[in-house]
Amino acid sequence: MYGQRMKELRGKLNLSQYQIAEKLGYSQSRYSKYEIEERKPDFQTLIEIANFFNVTVDYLLGYEIEINKSIIANEEETAYIPIKLLGFGSCGEGYNNDQFKEELFAIPKSWIIGNGDDYFLSYASGDSMIDDNIVNNSLLLFKAQSEIELDTIGCFYYNGENYVKKFTKINDTIVLKSSNSKYDPIIVTEDDDFRVIGKLVKVIISK
Repeated sequence: MYGQRMKELRGKLNLSQYQIAEKLGYSQSRYSKYEIEERKPDFQTLIEIANFFNVTVDYLLGYEIEINKSIIANEEETAYIPIKLLGFGSCGEGYNNDQFKEELFAIPKSWIIGNGDDYFLSYASGDSMIDDNIVNNSLLLFKAQSEIELDTIGCFYYNGENYVKKFTKINDTIVLKSSNSKYDPIIVTEDDDFRVIGKLVKVIISK
């Protein structure tokens, strides 16, 4: 989403990628990779790009319709906070994040309670939760916690991999369910290495 919106905003200014990159102090290659979404901008870069185009970070990320930030009167609604992006949560067969480099991502402060230390972001990988509007590459906001309510979507560590599933129980047995019927539920036994990582707060970007 951010790449498409950068392209649209650049088009409205009738500027080339080279011209935008030069004004931002980036190489053309770097800017081009943002536009085609081969490279994800970090927190500071998002702020720089949003400031250049005179829009909010929300708009770049697809949170809201286009609005010129200079006419926004409510400062609280345009305040952002960096949240850790911790990799991928599998909406499929599992995902190992050992090689993922932790990043920071900007979200509106109004979406969280407190300073954000107990929140994290993760990309969805797969389509097992598609009926809950979580598709492949959706950006998900979680609140870190070690326990979770029944019938709640969360992020879970299971035998070395991370999953995004719905937390249920059959009798006293934990069952992680998908909303896509083509995926079998995961039955958690006493021998499994399992823990709750966090509770889903918001699906930020659903492509």
